Amino acid sequence: MLHSYGDSMRAYRQALIFLTMVLLAVPAVSLAQAQTLLLLDSIRLEANLHLQPSGLSICNQRLLMISDSQDSIIFELHPEDKNNPLTAFRSLSVSPPSFPDELPSSNIARSKMTAALYQKTYDWEAITCDRSGNIYLASEAFFNIAVITPSGQAQWIMPDIYTSGISKGLFSVHNGGIEGLAWQNKQGLHIAAERSQRGLLRAQKTGQNWLIKEVRPVADTYPTHLASRSHDFSGLWQESGKIFTLERNHFLVCRRDLVHFNLEKCWDYGHVENAKAFLYSDMEFGIAEGIARQKDKLYIVVDNNNKARIKNNTDTAPLLMVYQLPDDWLR
Repeated sequence: MLHSYGDSMRAYRQALIFLTMVLLAVPAVSLAQAQTLLLLDSIRLEANLHLQPSGLSICNQRLLMISDSQDSIIFELHPEDKNNPLTAFRSLSVSPPSFPDELPSSNIARSKMTAALYQKTYDWEAITCDRSGNIYLASEAFFNIAVITPSGQAQWIMPDIYTSGISKGLFSVHNGGIEGLAWQNKQGLHIAAERSQRGLLRAQKTGQNWLIKEVRPVADTYPTHLASRSHDFSGLWQESGKIFTLERNHFLVCRRDLVHFNLEKCWDYGHVENAKAFLYSDMEFGIAEGIARQKDKLYIVVDNNNKARIKNNTDTAPLLMVYQLPDDWLR
């Protein structure tokens, strides 16, 4: 009887050890396994205004950028032209929508104060476009998305983002709302919730209406040497049935499946952002804000919040980083 009990306990312990090893191996991706991205070029984005990049996209072969401090401009980037890498692509004329009914009054007050102090109403945080040339802009202040037609007409299309997100624990902190957009074929959009808790939302157009079809919190537990930093999303890119998340606090670009948003593979760019040549005076958190891929190049733009680089304390220009697209980008 005692012998049988002892054998059972040993079997139980062995099973427990095996289960623990399996759990520790999920997800299979860790920072230690993440490959490093190869930097090809860095481009200063100098402008006679407070340029705080917040999103990138490729639209009709153009590399477009939005700024959270500029309400009325969509920019075009020209990485091949070092003398003139930044131009105005389109002027915007958009009337503010209503704030979500469920948005706390304190959040509304902060957004109004920011608009008054810094002359930025919308806090544009992401940009994407469809094949018809419509451009979609995400407003973190209003938790809504504006679509800009090729003729310049603007319309707010998704007033239920905040309500859908808070029902699943997203958008719990001010200034931790929408941070990424990615167009999906068949009239769909993916939306990134930044942090506390971070997550991904799936939106679909049915007839003339846009509806949030899925809200999925994402809480990866991969090992990190930056344990004090929250896991976040700051940009999205989508192609070939995969979605790529820019995870700035841990200097990662990660590929995920489009069904459950499970992690498949990550690439690390921390060696670049933390290099002496590129280091800014305020690096408490990661500063990468937008991601886009064009042919064999991967673009990541940083928002330095007008802080100077340590190497040159008068240089406050943000940077566009140009990386070599990894060979295993889609596999």
